[in-house]
Amino acid sequence: MVPAQCESLTVDESRAKLRELLADSVPIAASHVGLVPGTTMPLAFVQLATRGRPDLADLIRVHALEPTPEGDVEAQWILAGLDASGPGWTFLSIELQRPARADILLAFRLTAHRHLLEAVAATGLLGLAFKPVHWERPDLIRADLLIVQVPTWHIRYALSGYTVAAAAW
Repeated sequence: MVPAQCESLTVDESRAKLRELLADSVPIAASHVGLVPGTTMPLAFVQLATRGRPDLADLIRVHALEPTPEGDVEAQWILAGLDASGPGWTFLSIELQRPARADILLAFRLTAHRHLLEAVAATGLLGLAFKPVHWERPDLIRADLLIVQVPTWHIRYALSGYTVAAAAW
């Protein structure tokens, strides 16, 4: 994982970096905030489109067979936007270190995913579903989730309305 850093880019460099990050992102097929059986706190989760990513398709099974203690995941936010009035993006870089290595980059548009990101900022947790989820009712899901603990300060900062040219935290 790259140490925290801040980059100041020109508008053209910022556009190029944004295109690069979007191209490298794992597509999000669905996102929601809901209850998971056995919990009382709503959890933000994303269902990932894993087509073309065999390293992700079997990840839940590997983690279930070889559970590891905390500390096998590193996550950091990358905040990006063209200017204060333009569409802001935030990316979550997740590095799974064991029992199976995988790098996941998720792209969130601040306006479209605000509710989800606010839930992540409130809990510091994001559930990752690698297969379709089953809805038991509109607010209750049943799915095999990999729950990732993520830092919250940077996403709170992004949600506060500040958009930067490009910054990795």
